[in-house]
Amino acid sequence: FDHLLTDLSPAGYEARAAHLRTSLAALRALPVTNDDDRRAKEFITERFTTSLAAIDAGEWMRAISAISSPAGRLRSTFDLMSRDGEHAWADIVARVAAVPNSLGQLQATYDQGRAQGIVAARRQAFAAADQAATWATDRWFDSLVREAAGRDDVPAPLQAALAEAAAAANTAYGAFAGYLRDTYAPDADPNDGCGPQRYALGVRAFVLDKGFVGLPPVGATPSTPEDGELVLHWMVRSVTIGGLQSRAWVYADGRIVWSRHDGPLPE
Repeated sequence: FDHLLTDLSPAGYEARAAHLRTSLAALRALPVTNDDDRRAKEFITERFTTSLAAIDAGEWMRAISAISSPAGRLRSTFDLMSRDGEHAWADIVARVAAVPNSLGQLQATYDQGRAQGIVAARRQAFAAADQAATWATDRWFDSLVREAAGRDDVPAPLQAALAEAAAAANTAYGAFAGYLRDTYAPDADPNDGCGPQRYALGVRAFVLDKGFVGLPPVGATPSTPEDGELVLHWMVRSVTIGGLQSRAWVYADGRIVWSRHDGPLPE
């Protein structure tokens, strides 16, 4: 499958969601015979249900960000691909050639979100547009062409195919930047804030949280971790609110024990 790219169309997202629901149903039917089974089943169930909650909320239709988004992951795919031999470079060529189609699929997904009023923040749309435009203007995919030209294991016909595909990929990112800036941004949300419901989903996905939303309040009395099965020990230093540091302990039974400190975190 190294020659393929993820289907970023609405149908692709819906197919993956259906697969996730089927997998979750199969997981729930599995017997638990020991503590290892229980821990594994609880963890995977929580991850699947959290992913499905985000899917059901339509987050996949507005996944636009300069930090992490499908368009960014599509470009970074090529950073991770093997360069070992002709077969590996044939996979690279196939994927580069598929970039315009993938960006078209992603645009269709965003258009579906726009039609349903599920949109990203306008500032994120502009930031993602600038990022895509930079890759296009810098002709990032040409770097693969130059890399292949310096190798003895990439035959001339494959290099020519790569050059053609790279030119199309660069152009596609330029067009995608224009779409985000000129078509998507006018319909995007002018507010940066995502609201408490979306924030709760994001926190749950990021820190395996079961109800703990946000940081402990300023001046809160530090707590002491209790006995139990520790799932996650999480620390964060907030620059936006005075550089305060917080620590949270998340347990398998759903308890969240937290503390906040003005100074260095205790060891």
